[in-house]
Order: sequence, then structure tokens, then C-alpha cells
Amino acid sequence: MKEQQPIVHKKRNLTIGSAFRTGVSVGLGISFSSNFAQNHPEFMRDLNRALTNGYGDKDKAQTIVVPNPVFPTFVPTIEIVSTAQAIEPTEVAQIVPHIEWLSENKTEYGFNTHLRGDAQSGQNLDLTHFKHNVDLLKNAGQTWIRFDMREDQIIKMSSPTVINWNEHNLQTYDEAIEYARKQGLKIFIPVGIPNGITSGMTQTELEIFAHHFYGGLAGRYAGKVAVWQIANEADVHDFRSYDKIMREMPQDYLNAFAGVVQNGSDGIHQADPNALVTVNMSWWFGSGRNLESEGQRLFGAVVNSIDIITFDFYPDTSTANISKMPKIVADFSQKFGKPVIVGELGLPTASFSVKDQGHYMGLSVGALKGGLVTPRAVLMYELTDEANISGNEGSFGFLQTDGTPKPSWQQILPWLQEN
Repeated sequence: MKEQQPIVHKKRNLTIGSAFRTGVSVGLGISFSSNFAQNHPEFMRDLNRALTNGYGDKDKAQTIVVPNPVFPTFVPTIEIVSTAQAIEPTEVAQIVPHIEWLSENKTEYGFNTHLRGDAQSGQNLDLTHFKHNVDLLKNAGQTWIRFDMREDQIIKMSSPTVINWNEHNLQTYDEAIEYARKQGLKIFIPVGIPNGITSGMTQTELEIFAHHFYGGLAGRYAGKVAVWQIANEADVHDFRSYDKIMREMPQDYLNAFAGVVQNGSDGIHQADPNALVTVNMSWWFGSGRNLESEGQRLFGAVVNSIDIITFDFYPDTSTANISKMPKIVADFSQKFGKPVIVGELGLPTASFSVKDQGHYMGLSVGALKGGLVTPRAVLMYELTDEANISGNEGSFGFLQTDGTPKPSWQQILPWLQEN
């Protein structure tokens, strides 16, 4: 007799059990923390009812959906499939590893860093120093590491449907990702569109390319990368030409970006259903831009293609700006039905003192902790100064270029404890 195959809806639902013997569970490996169970008794009641006696007509295959209690429109909805015709289990349990992280009202912490895929590129860090940073973060009790995968270093000339990967440089990222994963860190990787290779493509060709490009990366690192970010701060950096800066996104540009994100996101979710997709926004309070309006436009355009909203917050030393961040997180999370990650939170020591860096970044983390809706993660920008970049852009590190901690390192660590 043909087995009932698990029903998996990418992005939105999570199959935790896919086959039962005449409605009897074959053994689901499901666990929730006591804190989660206490905070969501109705959810636990509904789940227990579905698992024990909620199948109804046992002569028919049936799907029971238990909504996520915190973000009803967001993954992971829990889907239970039962069938009287399933003789053997097709799959005992399939648990997304981030289920409690996404469902509980807690914040995790980590840092941004960089990694050079090409040893001649001059970008920090090389693989040895990257591993040292991973060890440092682990020993400091951090949960996350976020580092960009340089699109210009991982791909050669390609067509929309055939990606010609730079295997030599990708091997550096292979080793880095595997090392960070084995050290227990969750990995968040931004990747932009390779501008030179795609410069002559039509919009349709670019969307096809995005599907294969992002899907190829997600397939290569399936089960290892928690979050993929498509492009970087596309609200100010043209995703087709990163050096082109905008104060306001033209509508045709936003429509084009939404198409690329949709296709890239589909490619990622098809290659790795457990991976989460995001787009980030630059929220520098001193930019003079209409940040609220641009944020609404950006995330409104891509809301159906992403799983998480990511903000890059730069409040400088303004306590007024710092006090606004929790409301921004809550407003956007509630409006779009998505959890929020603060992908970058930083202060450059080229323009501000090291003492200010530790003090005001600590206040910023504290403010975010106390919000009505807390970010799922706050990632400081960044761990190490960048030796080959002068001025503000190279001075956001809590460590100097040689790895020596700035005094702000010890100031910020007490704030970065999970609540």
C-alpha cells in the first residue's frame, strides 16, 4: 500500500509528524521549554489534543493545523498529518531547529564580522583570524555570527540559469561555516547580487538568476545557515549597482527589487526549507531620510517573500533615538506579522570615543530588551575594526585590527546576555 507522503508547505508550515498507524502517533520527538509551555497553555492544549484524539474520521487522511501562538501569520505553523492508510512511518519527525527561538519572547545576541574569500582581496579577515573570532564569541557566550559572503568572490561569469561558481574561494566559506556551526553559533549571511555579471540582464533574466544563485548557495549550505539576507540595505544601496546611493526608492526600482527577492527567496526555500530569508534596511537616524515611510514601502513590497524583518540601527549617541528603537521594532513586527532581527547596531570610534561606544551601545541593547516586542536577535556591528577601510566605516569594531579588545568590549558584554 502506498504510504502517505508528508505535506510540507515551504515558508509557512512545519511538518512535525508525517505518518501515523491508524491515527496513533509513531513517536514524535517534540520538546518545548517549560517557559514556552507555561506562557502558551492554549497552544499546548491544542497541540496535545491534535496529537492524541483530534483526528476525527480515521478512514480519511486529514491535516490538522495548530497556529503559532506568537506570530499567527508566520512560520512555524505546526501541521500534523494523519492517515489510516500509512502502514509505515514515512518520516517520524521533522523539526525546524529554530522553532523555540522564533516562538519565545526572548532575544539572542552576537556580532558581525567579515571574511575574505579571496586571499588577495585585502578584506579582513582571513580564515585563521575568522576562526579566532568564532572562538572568542563562543567563549563570550554569544549565539550568533553574521558575516557577508562576497558575491564578487564566489562566482565567475554566468548565465541566468547556469551558475559558474568560484570553487576555490567557496572552499574558504565552506570551512568557515562548518567551523562556526560546530562551535554552536547560528549563522546569518548577507549576499548581494553580483553587479558586474548581471549588469546586462533584463529584469526577467535577473529574477531567474536570483532563483538559481541564492538557491544554489542555500543548497550548498543546507542545514548550516540559519538566515540568508538578499542584498544589503537595498533602501539606500541600489541592489543592481551597490555604489549608487539613494535617498528615496523609485517605485519601479522597488518593484524590480521585490521580483528579485521573491525569486531568490523561492530558490532558498526550495533548496533548504528550514532556512529563513530576510531583507535589511539602513536605519541611521542622522541620515535625514524619511525612514518610517521608506521602511513601510520596502517591507510592504517584500513581505510575502521574507520570513524576518532586519533593521540596521545606528542611533549615534542620542538617547532620544535610542528610546525610539523599541517602538519601531514593535510597529513593524505587528504591522507585517514578522519577527525582527537587529542585524547591525554600532557606533564608530573614529567619530565617537571608545567609552561612548560601550556606554551608548549598552543603552541601546537595554532599550531593545525592554520593548513591547523584542527582537529575536541583536547583532552588534562589529567585532573587529577593518584594517583596509579608513574613517568611520573601518572603526565600528569592539576589537582593534590586531584583535586587542577596546575598553568597550568589556562594557558591552554584560548587556549581551539572553533574557
